[in-house]
Amino acid sequence: MERVTGKITSQSASRSRFIFFREETMKVFVSNRQQAGQTLIETALILLILLIIVLGITEFARAWFTKNSLNNAARQGARVAAVTPAANITTSFKCIEPYTCPLSNVVSNAVCCQPGVPKKPGNDTTVSVTCLNQSGNSIGCGAIVSDGTVRVDITSIFEFIIGDSPWPWQKTTNMSVGASMRYE
Repeated sequence: MERVTGKITSQSASRSRFIFFREETMKVFVSNRQQAGQTLIETALILLILLIIVLGITEFARAWFTKNSLNNAARQGARVAAVTPAANITTSFKCIEPYTCPLSNVVSNAVCCQPGVPKKPGNDTTVSVTCLNQSGNSIGCGAIVSDGTVRVDITSIFEFIIGDSPWPWQKTTNMSVGASMRYE
């Protein structure tokens, strides 16, 4: 049996250290359990904000790509219309699936077969070709004269992936582009 004196023996010191460490460990364990719920809530809020930002960037990139594709299609259509005999130019048409490229009309082939041009039914990608004389007045494309201008205008409806949802995006938006070139 140990004799209790004013001195702390090695056995009682080690026991008190063990109790001290055990109490500290329990405090840390309880503290970690309380912080786990807080961390979960913070992660959920941050992930929600991150999701909104990523979806916004994705939708903006898709819209930008579609607008550039329509610009390229209008430019290509105007270029083809400027070098095509005037009698072979169709003045109004729609790009709607199903069809296979190449199409019989060279202008519609140049516009509708461009990658990225929306073609699904209900989208209504509408193309109009206008022929202008030297004064800028509209004339029929069958009567176009040298030094006239051919203008191709494309109107399309862009559908957002997550439109009509609780997000702050609308379901669709209209995109209009145009290009003109001198008739040769």
